[in-house]
Amino acid sequence: MSRQPRSARRLGLAAGSLAAVIAVVALAVTAAAPAAPRIVGSANAHQCLVMEGSGDAAFTKNFNPYTGTGLPSGQFVKGAIYEPLMVSPLGGKPTIPWLAQSWSWSNGNKTLTLNIAKGVKWSDGKPMTSADVVYSITAGKQNAVMDLSGYARPGTNIASVKAAGPYKVVIGLKTADSQFIISTLNGVIVVPHHI
Repeated sequence: MSRQPRSARRLGLAAGSLAAVIAVVALAVTAAAPAAPRIVGSANAHQCLVMEGSGDAAFTKNFNPYTGTGLPSGQFVKGAIYEPLMVSPLGGKPTIPWLAQSWSWSNGNKTLTLNIAKGVKWSDGKPMTSADVVYSITAGKQNAVMDLSGYARPGTNIASVKAAGPYKVVIGLKTADSQFIISTLNGVIVVPHHI
């Protein structure tokens, strides 16, 4: 019986170890891969997006933008389903128009006029108008949970919010506030008044 040289034995051990590592990795990848999507019902069944959370009960039960705001689902709802008037990025970058396509200050920076985007529709086909924006900013009058702008809080700097036509909203402030857009309007999402 002949013995293999030491280098051949090492090569055999290395090859065996490599094969074992590859098998373990393949098993791990297969186990971690997502399951194929299930289609329920017949071939003519309506197919829609199904959202699943990661232990966040509110995620699968509702898409109310006023509840669960600290949860991942609340943040998802505020950005992916309901949209803001504008987006103020961090780092001093310029504010980006969103549902408010443009805005201007007047009256010593105490009056902010928002020009609302035209052609935006809700999922039921109704157009988004200034009435939706006014309602969204002043919703705190209806319920404190809905007060994303601080409109109904004591000491608010917001004096008035009015529609000035179907696509224009005028916000009056009690005092000039150079941070109003980033500190207040940046947190407001627009919801449909008719719903």
